[in-house]
Amino acid sequence: FGERRTQVDWLQATWFLRGEHVDVRVGRQKVRWGKADGINPTDFFTPIDFTLPLPLEEDRYEAVPAIRTDLHVGETDSLSLVAVRGF
Repeated sequence: FGERRTQVDWLQATWFLRGEHVDVRVGRQKVRWGKADGINPTDFFTPIDFTLPLPLEEDRYEAVPAIRTDLHVGETDSLSLVAVRGF
């Protein structure tokens, strides 16, 4: 019998917890706030991949390893805390 091995790409693994008033995400993710034409001044965390010749807007952004906590403080309002290593 041959030896079987399983490989896991932990670089793409994500852990997500959804609670009544808080959401927590740990892993590679695209962290973006707001929307603007051209340069977005609120887009701090997610680098742009310039190697794609004609990407859709969402495809231009690379996921980064991060921890994100969203605290829901109302029906439509939330407070986000993001931790990115090396930022």
